[in-house]
Amino acid sequence: MPAIYWSTTKIKFTLGIGSLGFAGIFSETFGKSIPVWYVIVPIMIPLLVFVFSDDFPPKWTLRLQQAGSILYLAIAILGIAMAINRNINFGHLALYCAMMIIGAIPCAIVLLGPPDRNEDPPP
Repeated sequence: MPAIYWSTTKIKFTLGIGSLGFAGIFSETFGKSIPVWYVIVPIMIPLLVFVFSDDFPPKWTLRLQQAGSILYLAIAILGIAMAINRNINFGHLALYCAMMIIGAIPCAIVLLGPPDRNEDPPP
């Protein structure tokens, strides 16, 4: 049983916004000192895990989503810490953090558990 019963569109939208926040924070932190693919690949892993986790057996779905959520939060903490250390513009940092918080919503639902509802999950 999946840990989150959202449509793929909702997951792509929220985690996509979060990924854009990551891209912004890491581009300002590193500039052109590292290749762009070193930043893009780790950012996209949580999104891909959520989108394709339904293709796996139900017992693996929850574990994959939990691993993707932990990776997302670890990248967020690392990115914010590096941005603060590099003294990037506070306005930009606030925007990127807001975007990453939107992306963290499905991760929080997976790690903390879905809201308790008295209805069956969608088919």
